[in-house]
Amino acid sequence: MRVKRNSPRTEKTYCYSIRYFIRHHGVRHPASMGPSEIQAFLERLTVAGYATAATKPSA
Repeated sequence: MRVKRNSPRTEKTYCYSIRYFIRHHGVRHPASMGPSEIQAFLERLTVAGYATAATKPSA
């Protein structure tokens, strides 16, 4: 992220989001998760009002 010159605040937000994703799935390693876990996480964020229905995982 620093190579792309993202702001430190953006870096902090991304790190928080990754930790939140891992905790949401019971502290499993991200390598053991796939598209279904990402979809479930994004649906939860949508229901909670933290993301819009248009939010999609990037490929």
